[in-house]
Parts: sequence; C-alpha cells; structure tokens
Amino acid sequence: IINRLKADNFKLSIRKVPCTCHQFAFQAGQTRCMASRNPRYLYSLLSVFVISLLSTSCYTYETLEFDINIPEQAESSIVLASDGTLITTLVAPENRTSARRLEEIPEIARNAVIAIEDERFYKHDGFDLKGILRAARSNLEAGGISQGGSTITQQYVKLAIIENVEQTASRKLEELWYATRLEDEYGKDFILLQYLNTVYFGHGAYGIKAAAQTYFNKDISEISINEAALLAGLLKAPSRYDPFRNYSQSLRRSHLVLDRMVANGFITTEQREEAAESPPKLEEYKPRLETEYPAGHFVEEV
Repeated sequence: IINRLKADNFKLSIRKVPCTCHQFAFQAGQTRCMASRNPRYLYSLLSVFVISLLSTSCYTYETLEFDINIPEQAESSIVLASDGTLITTLVAPENRTSARRLEEIPEIARNAVIAIEDERFYKHDGFDLKGILRAARSNLEAGGISQGGSTITQQYVKLAIIENVEQTASRKLEELWYATRLEDEYGKDFILLQYLNTVYFGHGAYGIKAAAQTYFNKDISEISINEAALLAGLLKAPSRYDPFRNYSQSLRRSHLVLDRMVANGFITTEQREEAAESPPKLEEYKPRLETEYPAGHFVEEV
C-alpha cells in the first residue's frame, strides 16, 4: 500500500496534534496521523488494533475433531443343520466372508497384498511420499502403471469412510486427513484386517476370504504362495486380470507380485521360482444358481 501511495506522489507523515482520539486521514499530497497526547493511551489503542487485526485475519485455523465411524462389515448368510454342520452359504449376489482376526489370514497372503499395494505399510503414517516416488519410478521402468501411490490406509478410507468420490483437491486432502487420524486411532493390524475384508477381488467376492473360495474353492488358511500372489494381483483391476477369462494376463500379474515379495524379503528367490513354475489351479467356476447342496427344500424355505 505504501509503495502504491509513493507511486501516486503521496507523502506519508506522522504528526502529534492536540486531540482526544487516534485516527488516520489520507489526503492528496500528505497523510496526517493525529494521536493522543497521552502515550499510554496511544499504546492501548495500538494494542487493540493489533488484536483486532489478528482476530479478523483472513487466514483461520480450525482444529477438526476426530470422528470416524468404522462401518459394519456386511457378511454372507450361512445355513446350518440342527447338529451345527454347514449346509450352504447364501452368497448371491455378493460373497462377503470376513475374517474376525488378522491371524485367520495367513501371513503369506497378507505379505502378497502388502508387497504389491503398499510395501511400506508398516513404516509410514497413513501417507507415504516415498511410496509415491517409488511407484512413479517403478511405473516408468515398467513402461506402464504397475504400482499405485495410495497407501492401504488411503484405499480403505476411500472404500469405507469417504462418501465423496469426486476427484478434487479437497477430497484428496480429506482422504489424507482421515488416513493419518485412522492410523493414530486404530493401528496397522486393524486397518489391514478391515482392508482385506472390504476390498473387491472380482466375481462378487469382497474380501480375501471370499476370493479364496471364489477362485480356488478353499479356505484362505489353505492358500499357497502362487495362489496368494494371484489374488493380490487382482486388486489393481479385477476385471482386467480375471483369471477365469484371461488366465495368462492374470498369471503375468501374479509373477510381478512374486517379484515384489522377493524384493521386500517376504519370500526367497527359490520360493519365487518354485511358485512361478507351478501355476495355481483354478476351481471350475459355476454360476451360483447351479450350486448343489443337501436339504434344498429347507434352504429354499429359508
């Protein structure tokens, strides 16, 4: 403002004149400042002016309260006989079979997902700048998008917490805020469990337990290294890497997962070679309406 006044040939001068108030008057050619005879009164007015300026500043800081509601996991219904044996699981149109504890999901399956989705998961605080740079470098070397920059925590926030799906800067900042607060409040293992129970693997399978049933007709506890790698590879694009429709492309993706597992020390080179030489065998996919089970009349009534 002062530079602007000088450019317009204005002069800024301060003079003490007898008065009982403090005010500024700008006139062409000069600026006069009339102040009180009492210096203490002047200092008081200046203090009030500074406090008022700070309180009406255009930049404000608001402390957001941490309020995250973890949604309940939807699960498929099961039908049991009177002796407690399983008759069938009603999974149509979605198969949602959740693990209650992280230990139910074998370490090899967890490591496969971490290796390809967020290899620094247990090192960052929800947002990983190094991971973004690493993913950019890997994608450049691969000549395409082989790794993403979002952490597992960020992905879970997008899947289960944030309702706004617009690709805007404000939504991205909201995602980062939730991710860091989520890690402070709940911890890594809880977030990983929720993510593995929520993420989509294709063919209506939500969660890695449902994915093991859908593609291999087995419980997740029985998963092998090559099967875990194939499942982890689906997360990037379940339709594109659908092993029932494009097995060769799905297999190539699983080999990339195996490479990342070796790079992160999750498996040895020998284990990687052995897994690559024995491609996983898929269970023949059957439409759910063709599924056979005992006591069909009872299930139909249910």
